[in-house]
Amino acid sequence: MKNTIYKKINLLKKKIRKLEYNYYINNKSIVSDYNYDLLINKLINLENKYPKLCTNNSPTKKIYDTTFFNKKKIKNYHIKPMLSIKNTYCIKDIINFDKNIHRKLNINNNLNITYCCEVKIDGIALSIVYKNGKLIKATTRGNGLIGEDVTKNISGINNIPLLFNNIKHIPNIIEIRGEIYISNIDFNKLKLKNKKICNSRNLVSGFIRKHNIEEENKKYLNFINYGIGYTDNINTDSHYCILKYNEKLGLKIDINNKLCNSIKDVINYINSFNIIKKNIEYQTDGIVIKVNSIKLQNILGVSYKYPNWLISYKFTPEKKITKLIDIIYEISKNGIITPIGILLPIIIDGSKIKKISLFNINYIKKIDIMIGDYVYIKKSGNVIPNIESVLIEKRKNNLELKKVEIIKNCPSCKNNIESINNTFKCISDVYECKSKLKSYIFHFVSKNSFSIYGLGKRLIELFVNENIINDEIDIFNLHNKININNKLKKNIIESINKSKNIVFYKFIYSLNIKNIGIQTAINISKKYKSIYELIEFENNKDFLLKVVNKKTINNILTFFKNSKNIEKIKKLIKIGINIIY
Repeated sequence: MKNTIYKKINLLKKKIRKLEYNYYINNKSIVSDYNYDLLINKLINLENKYPKLCTNNSPTKKIYDTTFFNKKKIKNYHIKPMLSIKNTYCIKDIINFDKNIHRKLNINNNLNITYCCEVKIDGIALSIVYKNGKLIKATTRGNGLIGEDVTKNISGINNIPLLFNNIKHIPNIIEIRGEIYISNIDFNKLKLKNKKICNSRNLVSGFIRKHNIEEENKKYLNFINYGIGYTDNINTDSHYCILKYNEKLGLKIDINNKLCNSIKDVINYINSFNIIKKNIEYQTDGIVIKVNSIKLQNILGVSYKYPNWLISYKFTPEKKITKLIDIIYEISKNGIITPIGILLPIIIDGSKIKKISLFNINYIKKIDIMIGDYVYIKKSGNVIPNIESVLIEKRKNNLELKKVEIIKNCPSCKNNIESINNTFKCISDVYECKSKLKSYIFHFVSKNSFSIYGLGKRLIELFVNENIINDEIDIFNLHNKININNKLKKNIIESINKSKNIVFYKFIYSLNIKNIGIQTAINISKKYKSIYELIEFENNKDFLLKVVNKKTINNILTFFKNSKNIEKIKKLIKIGINIIY
């Protein structure tokens, strides 16, 4: 029993860390905030129930690890950590938050605490440091401790002054915090130009983190200030007054900010928000509630991940009804076969939903879904949707219903499959199954591997289907084979040539060794001096016992016992791949 719980907790940790990596480092939301919060709450409940299994590096206790940062980008430490915000979807939790504040401060429950309520903007958090009124540094939130330097990109963005307005008593140092966002109107304009755009937050991230942001794109970006991280001289005890002071400096604050004199006023504000929401210019999914007194904020302090003086009330995700019209299958680089539901397209939160993951055959059985069923789809924060429920009552007189047939062979190569814990896996060699090969090549050229720009999924699919790419070696001979737009061809060939110099951990990651993620690849690269030393893994595997588990060691052993894999490495080195140790 204990071993099962241990595995369950570790699996939750891995899922959460992967989501945090994408959110904090890549600034990409790959699941909704609602689903992320569900995972966090599951982990918290398990750790509370089994406290001996709660470790110091748990996602519930520790800010995201900095090891994953792209070393090529300039990084800045925040003066004070930019911590996460604790979320809830329940009004009762807001009432309990107020009670806990009273208890921690030893204040009578009959005495009201003043709160500042602010609309939660779905954008990119930014820290901007001013010295003597002049902007000197701008940094993304990153992992909360360290962020990416974007100073050169923010000049000219709406509502970010390079110099403060000429008012008296400007602090020597002030760290302004706020959110960069795209208005709903501009987002819809950009969507008309590029139908691939579906997420305003990811679009902002792409603009602000770009090496050279185009002036044309800067006009779409806006900044709203929601507070300060640090200052050496502001004489007020009110967070709300600080926001008003910042407005005088030339910064924009949200007109919907509300000073509430009690928790009852806070709840009234939340309940009335649906009327306000219709007039808001940006994407939002909740309200942030802050203790207004700076003195009380300092007394309440912070926990491992969250300030104790604020909480976010999140709105229940929007949901709509649509129809499941078919099921197709996607196959990963390791052969995992995932059923994908094809939906009658619907619009939720401004983006079109046409496909949805059905995860595995067990999930299909659990929700009792059939092709032709009507389903409720929910989606929070403009990210990945999921099925909330199947509308069984709509099956009556539905002549289009078909049972989901359990596949017996790989949908791509038609070879045998195996079933592991209700998940199907194609057991063909990666070079024998075109779908596996496409996924593997996409992994091989990705940012954390050889980082070949221009070779996206569509081109890879085309090249594999036409037998232009049959293995990774063919990528480095594309200059003789491809017939595409000259500019695109030139960019791809240049990127391929640059990619031939690759750091050791990226090379390890590119090999697609089972369960070797980027962090494990980094750990391995620190223990071995060269790829040749790693090839002799069986003779020196003890080096890794402190940084990886036995299962991972067995996966590495299996990989290097396969002569085809050794041959692949030798061929890559022979064609000029230079591994940087």
